[in-house]
Amino acid sequence: DPPFQMLVNMHGPLGSKIHFVYTRPTSSGIPSLQMAYGQQKNPTLAKGTLPVLFPLVRLNPENEWHTVVCDWSPEVLNMNIDGESLATSTRFLAPIAGSFYAEALEVGSYAESLQRGTTEIADLKIYSTMPEISVADQPTRFPELLIPRISQAPAIDGTIHADEYAGFAAATGFVKLPSERITAHQPVFRIAYDDKAFYLAVSSPEIGRMPQTNITRRDGNVWEDDGIEFFLVPERAKTGDFYQIIANYAGVIFDQFMRPGQSPAECIAWNGPNIRTASKVQADGTWHLEMIIPFADLGLDMPAPGEKMFFNLCQTIQGQGAYSIAPVHHGYAEPEKFGLLTFGDEKSPVVSFDSIGDLAYGDAKLEVRVRNAPRARLEVNAMRYDETAQTEFPLFGTMADANNENTIRMQIDSGRLGKNGTLYANLLHLNKRIYAGKFSYEVSGEAEIETLRRIIVDGRNFLKVSTAQGAGKSKELLFSVMDKAGKVALTKKAAITSDRQDTLLDISTLAPGQYQVKFEVLGGVEKVTAEARDFTVYPENVPWRNFPLAQADHVPAPWTPLQYAVTNGQVIVQCWNRTYTFGAQSLFAEQITSADKQLLAKPIELDLEVEGKPVRADRVKIEIISADERSIMLQATSDAAGIGKFSVRATIEYDGFIWYDLEIPSLEGKTINRLAVRLTMPNAVSGLLNSGDRDLRNTGFTPQAWSKCMADTFGSFWIGSETGGLSFGIESAQNWRNQDAGKQADVMRKTGSDATISLNIIDTPSTLRKIVPWGFYMHPTPVKPTTPGYRKLRANSWFGHNRDILYNKGYPTNLSWWMTSYTFQGYPQYVTNKEEVRELQAKRVNFGYVVRDYNHYDTLDKRTTRSAWYAAYSSIGRNAPEVIWSGEEWRAGQRDKLYGNTLYDYTMDMIEVCKTKDYTDFYLWRVHQSKLEQEKVDGLYFDLMFFPGCDREDHNHGYTDENGRRQQTWPLREHRRWLERIYIYLHEHADNAPLVTHLSGATSRVAGFSWADYFLDGELWQQKLVQDRAYKAMSLDMMRAEVSPRIYGPGLIWLSQLYRIRPFVPASQRAKWSVEPYAERHLAGMLLLHDVIPDRTSQNDAALQVWNVLDRFDLDDSDTMCYYYEHDNPWSDNADKTTTAVGAFIKKDASKMLLELFNNRDEAFTFRITLDSAKAFGKNCEYLVINAESGQKIYQGNGEFTATLPMRDYCLLEIQPIQK
Repeated sequence: DPPFQMLVNMHGPLGSKIHFVYTRPTSSGIPSLQMAYGQQKNPTLAKGTLPVLFPLVRLNPENEWHTVVCDWSPEVLNMNIDGESLATSTRFLAPIAGSFYAEALEVGSYAESLQRGTTEIADLKIYSTMPEISVADQPTRFPELLIPRISQAPAIDGTIHADEYAGFAAATGFVKLPSERITAHQPVFRIAYDDKAFYLAVSSPEIGRMPQTNITRRDGNVWEDDGIEFFLVPERAKTGDFYQIIANYAGVIFDQFMRPGQSPAECIAWNGPNIRTASKVQADGTWHLEMIIPFADLGLDMPAPGEKMFFNLCQTIQGQGAYSIAPVHHGYAEPEKFGLLTFGDEKSPVVSFDSIGDLAYGDAKLEVRVRNAPRARLEVNAMRYDETAQTEFPLFGTMADANNENTIRMQIDSGRLGKNGTLYANLLHLNKRIYAGKFSYEVSGEAEIETLRRIIVDGRNFLKVSTAQGAGKSKELLFSVMDKAGKVALTKKAAITSDRQDTLLDISTLAPGQYQVKFEVLGGVEKVTAEARDFTVYPENVPWRNFPLAQADHVPAPWTPLQYAVTNGQVIVQCWNRTYTFGAQSLFAEQITSADKQLLAKPIELDLEVEGKPVRADRVKIEIISADERSIMLQATSDAAGIGKFSVRATIEYDGFIWYDLEIPSLEGKTINRLAVRLTMPNAVSGLLNSGDRDLRNTGFTPQAWSKCMADTFGSFWIGSETGGLSFGIESAQNWRNQDAGKQADVMRKTGSDATISLNIIDTPSTLRKIVPWGFYMHPTPVKPTTPGYRKLRANSWFGHNRDILYNKGYPTNLSWWMTSYTFQGYPQYVTNKEEVRELQAKRVNFGYVVRDYNHYDTLDKRTTRSAWYAAYSSIGRNAPEVIWSGEEWRAGQRDKLYGNTLYDYTMDMIEVCKTKDYTDFYLWRVHQSKLEQEKVDGLYFDLMFFPGCDREDHNHGYTDENGRRQQTWPLREHRRWLERIYIYLHEHADNAPLVTHLSGATSRVAGFSWADYFLDGELWQQKLVQDRAYKAMSLDMMRAEVSPRIYGPGLIWLSQLYRIRPFVPASQRAKWSVEPYAERHLAGMLLLHDVIPDRTSQNDAALQVWNVLDRFDLDDSDTMCYYYEHDNPWSDNADKTTTAVGAFIKKDASKMLLELFNNRDEAFTFRITLDSAKAFGKNCEYLVINAESGQKIYQGNGEFTATLPMRDYCLLEIQPIQK
């Protein structure tokens, strides 16, 4: 091998990289420098493809040192070696993407094979040569188009002549309804205006037949023909008003002026007498349609430059589809989603955005021609929606400038696009936006099986094969099913009806076993065959049925069995750390205590008004319906004059969860003016609110007034204090009647006063035809003892642990919670062998996975490090074998609900599932099998922690509302039972394996997740972090209401976004964007202040510094935490507990203290501390204060000492009593 030295390796998005190497090729033996740009595991090497090895540049061997400067753009690579420049055009090579940025930078290499020389680097500088771009405000309407004014009107003759339309704006990017996705069928429309009229022209690709035109009467049902529809909303129009003009290809017009409150006949009566159209089918099969719409027909004057109107342009092809230029969903007429036209003048830029390439098939070729805009720039950002995070995550960003021909071309292949996403295109001229487009796509391959599913038809098993194929000239698909030996078991031909379709294969005669299915596209020029997919035929008695382990028939540790006593007409129920008192004063509870603190200022009240009169529930009787160590069911009843019997059933479970069913049968047919459950919590225990909003809006100190919609996936909320409180939620809003659903729950709390919480079941006069129980829950917290060893937690991802070992930063990690080598996403089967892990990750390069030498589990040992392997709580890989077989029974809802509502990849697609008995048995069986197959598999880390909504009657979910529509429910209790069994399995059958649940911004939903050892939090606040470059917007009250283990019970792991946020930074700003210098320490200090040990997965050396200090101090669970917000701490200070804070840990034997000073200000602050040694150490004495990080002596004595901290920083001081 020749000497070879990796100098610099810049890792970019989706496995791309730029690196520079020193080499001495065998062929010449001359020292040389080479640059390469490519993508991980991409073997292609050809014109215009990746990877690219740029030419070797020879070095003068007489020079000991060389100065190398390299700069690049998408067009030119320039390398300057010792003052001599070599420029290389990228015209015939794949260009370095304009959006490339370094996610990671390696100087040198940890791999021995890449360090076979002795080259040294003395200095390295990396900087951007691109000026900062001021991006226009983001558009909210799509498309957004500047409409030019023309001086010469075109002839309306049915043919679009290039010279006549040269000054028109043009656009494409049509979506097919109802998907809102870009389709292969892409018309192009052109638009302009003069002093008299609009001019429209549409060019439609051929579809293999003549246009259908059966309607011949004006204002007839023209929409039943093939045609074009144009919608227009003048800027000054009243809300809801719009014009609609339809023209079929025979020139027949339907027009109307839609006005809310007007009858259909009145709307259709409006006519545009001078609207004219003409249409022709051209020689190449394309359809042209032209239209003129005079302003006078619309009652308008010629628009002034800068005036705006909203619009939509649509095409209907009967039997094929409905297409819209605006991203509407249910129908063309959705004015709130219309695009935006801005009127220009004769000198305004003219935009012709008339090609997006084959975006529907994964090859975006954007082409824009511009006039009067020589400095135009196209910026494109690709995003993918994440339903759990409720935001779009960036995939990439790129930009391109107009060339000398005033044309911008941009090509983006499927490797960057992925399976789905949305391209946002902004065309800027002099930093002003002149066009905006939104192109949501879902890529169809030439031939691909996207999913398999067994369905039962008339008692027979069929395999539903969902395929994607380019329809083209092909007419048929040929399916083949092979057994394990490769023998063909059945074949079937199916006609191609769409670019995506389902085909049923009768597999009822196949014996149980493993099979493969594939298909071939027939009739094309070349043979196209889809990759074969595996599936399993299971026997009638599937192997997971009635899985016997981990039955929920006892109280698992650390909870204690329920106990109850009947005293003086009261029933007192006790579980771990909480007590409930039921009696004659309340249908719900007279008192609830948690951690010996009373959570109710008075008994819970029923606020009921019927037929305009208040109704009181008096003389409540309490009856025990059933009781065992796991749950107790009580029934409270009362009678009211004129109303009759009230009934409330309360079911209390051993983790403290209470489910209430309120039933008042006699209200049927009566007018209910108000029905609410009202609690009053003392001021001392109601100062914090967790709103349940994932952006932490209104989380922190309880506001004076606050309200929320509860009928939602994220509808729960919590209110309490630093020692505990109450979580509230519902499973559905069945028979709830609310004038404003956003006020189904409200909280009122004046400063210094008690808090009133109202669950407003009915707040508008309502008459119910059928009374069903109103259900809701309350869950006092904390729900369990904090996980043993939580202060000894040293969490890091295992690949991160391995990387640290390579860089000599090794530390004995004891928990790794991010083990992602699953065979299907969200499915609990894993590979752990090094080669299998690398092979698996290499297949996922388009998801940002980069294969590294440290991607292995070779050194993972359960005796020293416990691990939690990735799984999904709400969803599961839809093409996993058992899901293919039983997914139709398990899925939530009437059809597959994909995670993020999008396709990712055959092994990465997930569907939402309900926790049916069969699914629960399957899941436990599959986890058990995985642990038997791979001994390294340990605990589970659950992502996507939400309860999927479901309306399936066969699941006993959902309900029919008063309008006859089926509504979904969120079956919390079903999910609780599922997670409980998993917890029991991991703790009682898998050596106390850890269970970690990801609850970023969602700890208020603690009621669903009592059975967790650790909550994971922190994956939120993307825009805030991009803006602030730190967690400076996180107030201390907000953090403790969200993360405090003292409040909720499970330990807490914070997943910092400081280094995961960069993809959210606009592409044009990434070169200069970085986190604030203080960001890591600021976050680490804030976490430790709340008894949360920083996690090294995402906080790097800041976490390591904290770990080292805690190790030297030997912090233990039994040590006392003195919280900064308490008033009886053994010291006095000048901190305000909001922008500055002081907290401490004191050893159980009072031998020493670890004091934390935290400065949350944007300026330095001097702390003044006086320690009460008698309270801290049990004796009056002098004490020694040492900086626990540096070892520097700060103070010795028994008086006041000071410490000055820079902005947004913390300091850890070890204080020891001095023995005399």
